[in-house]
Amino acid sequence: MKVEYCQILIAELKVNIYDGPKCDQHRKYWNMYAEGDKQDDDYEGDLTMTMEEFPPGTKIVVTTPQCPECFMIQTECKCGFNWKEWIEGKYS
Repeated sequence: MKVEYCQILIAELKVNIYDGPKCDQHRKYWNMYAEGDKQDDDYEGDLTMTMEEFPPGTKIVVTTPQCPECFMIQTECKCGFNWKEWIEGKYS
């Protein structure tokens, strides 16, 4: 018997690019939405998921931005792609 999966939670690591006294610093935060919520929520800090919260068969998938030039993830990209410019363009 085939069992389908339902997405019940999504979280994106976003950045406030106007943080700090001079509005020139970056501050990361999680933006989360759970099925059944009326709106998304922002959360600063580490995400914690316990096994007791989910049934067996639950999957966690983590995706991260990939460089459009060398196709490596940001932490491994060495080609000189301007990640700061990309981040500021996406989250401004």
